[in-house]
Amino acid sequence: AQVVEVDDLPMNVPALHAAAMEPDVLIMAGVASRHCMATLALTGDDAVNLAVTLNARLLAPQRQTVCVAQHHAHQAAMARVGASHIINPSDTFASRLADAIARPSLYVIYEALTTQTLTPASVPPTLPRGRWIVCGNGRFAKAVRRQLGFLGLEVLTVADPGHAGEDDREITTGPLLDAATLRKAGIEQAEGVVITVADDTLALAVTMLAREMRPGIFTVVRQSEQRNTPLFDALGPDLATLSGYVVAAEVLRIVRAPLLSYFLSLARHQDELWAAALLLRLRERIGDQITDSWTREVGKREAPAVMRLLGRGIPVRVGDLMRSPAGWDHALDAVPLLLQRRRGKVLLPAEEENLEVGDQLLICGRPEARSELRWTLQDPAALASLCQRAAGETVSEAGEAAHG
Repeated sequence: AQVVEVDDLPMNVPALHAAAMEPDVLIMAGVASRHCMATLALTGDDAVNLAVTLNARLLAPQRQTVCVAQHHAHQAAMARVGASHIINPSDTFASRLADAIARPSLYVIYEALTTQTLTPASVPPTLPRGRWIVCGNGRFAKAVRRQLGFLGLEVLTVADPGHAGEDDREITTGPLLDAATLRKAGIEQAEGVVITVADDTLALAVTMLAREMRPGIFTVVRQSEQRNTPLFDALGPDLATLSGYVVAAEVLRIVRAPLLSYFLSLARHQDELWAAALLLRLRERIGDQITDSWTREVGKREAPAVMRLLGRGIPVRVGDLMRSPAGWDHALDAVPLLLQRRRGKVLLPAEEENLEVGDQLLICGRPEARSELRWTLQDPAALASLCQRAAGETVSEAGEAAHG
């Protein structure tokens, strides 16, 4: 509660200093309130997160539960008690690093839609595909080694003797700040290095040593404490991750738009050509602006105008919603990403795709586009005008083709 009071937050945030594992505390906090959207169990203790998740599922089974799991064993237990979403920070960052290597355009898209540290106009990173050195041997390091191995890259590991297990015979051991240790691990022939140690001072020092021994090496560094951000900014690694931001980005991905998490998981199965084409489309529509994302359902509450037209037998297409209600010639600064319907899903739905009752549409774009779309979905006259204009152009195009 004291931390919330001193944090520089844009609004007042209520806080309760109590044992989150206690059912009475969760009830007092409002876990069963109709205003509660979800329970987030984000402590650094897996046992606490498991207990909170279990209690929240029993007290408010209709609500979502999002929890953090540092260990895979607890991750499985959280899944068994019914957690809606489970975030493993180590696995998440390792996956993001793998995406940056194999699908750099998708990496930009992910960052733009979640952390919003990048925009569609950001240049995709270029990561080497040669030999990589992983410095460290905790959960973070093992997740990175596994993901880089999936890409078929040569991955060598160097660890402090006190952190190398008995089954890690192939790992080079020795003091991480000893040049001889890094040289033995092959740092002078490596293209990239990932510093995964939890100590920020050690991480900064090892990064400097690696650059000294191998000028131009691509550096990826784990940052544990936010207060050390000025030091990491001064060091300027090619990629840096703050552990807390990894969790925050995942939480935002889940709660900001219900379908965003689903879309990104589907996008990971696409190749770089697909991701590059989508990034170009986002760049053309959104440009160098912060990207927002939202979900709209074709129903009476969120889209009464669509429901009214469909009830009268007038088709409404995805493209009709992507036009400004102020003028047909002006396209919204937004892109539809996913159409979820009862009988399946459509990734990157075309403008000609007809909407049906119950459809959910995931869209990303500028905040102004979100406001304009809200107007269209609520105003039957505005939407009817857009649909009529679309139908008129379709008839006109068909006539020209016939005469041609």
